Amino acid sequence: MKRLSLFVILIIYVFVVYGNENFSLNEVFGDDTSFSGKAEVTVKMLNKEQIQEAQIYSITANGDTLSDVNYLVETIDDNGVKNSYVYYNGIYVMQAGNRTRRFNSTDNLKMFEDRNVRGRIIKGVHKTGLHSLLVPMFVKELVLDLIESGSSNCKYIRDSVYNGKDVSILQVNEILNNVVVRKMQFITEKISKNPVVYNIITSPGAIGQMEIEMKFISVDKNFNEENMLLVVKSLLNE
Repeated sequence: MKRLSLFVILIIYVFVVYGNENFSLNEVFGDDTSFSGKAEVTVKMLNKEQIQEAQIYSITANGDTLSDVNYLVETIDDNGVKNSYVYYNGIYVMQAGNRTRRFNSTDNLKMFEDRNVRGRIIKGVHKTGLHSLLVPMFVKELVLDLIESGSSNCKYIRDSVYNGKDVSILQVNEILNNVVVRKMQFITEKISKNPVVYNIITSPGAIGQMEIEMKFISVDKNFNEENMLLVVKSLLNE
């Protein structure tokens, strides 16, 4: 069984920025909404571990007031179960095994709108869940929300080395009522801004602590958009 080692990395850093306003998130995540990649996702909770292989696609959502991107994320877990998650022009579809749920923003608008609940930002249904953490633009949006709301502290390592790659590292603690409820670390390639490893710990130190590691195996920003749309339209029954 693979073991998850979060935040244990060998790094050489040259310049470190602390605080919330001394860097641009474009330095970490870039500003390209088009993305395609594969990742290995390991989730550990209560001494149980699950590994998933994920394929991620996202493209610009023109004129969409709810999201900057349309996306398709497909995962296969270590039991061979395939799940698919799609957001396209105001429609969100989740297919888990043989079960499918579909939501339309016209009929279920409240489910699609971001909201603030007791000081914590809750994203819309199309931006929520493990799969959404694989879409770089959503991760960037999440971090920006936390910074702007003041419910986080950040440590940004502008120049570092990870597995022989020049990278940047952003560490974010989400804080609620003076308690760290989520610890996040995002390692991205310094020049291309491609994701390398994302680490997330929710409820750190609590009985229900969950550890997530996302290792990006490959990235291709010049993917075939038409092939993605064929899969999307199939799931949307169009």
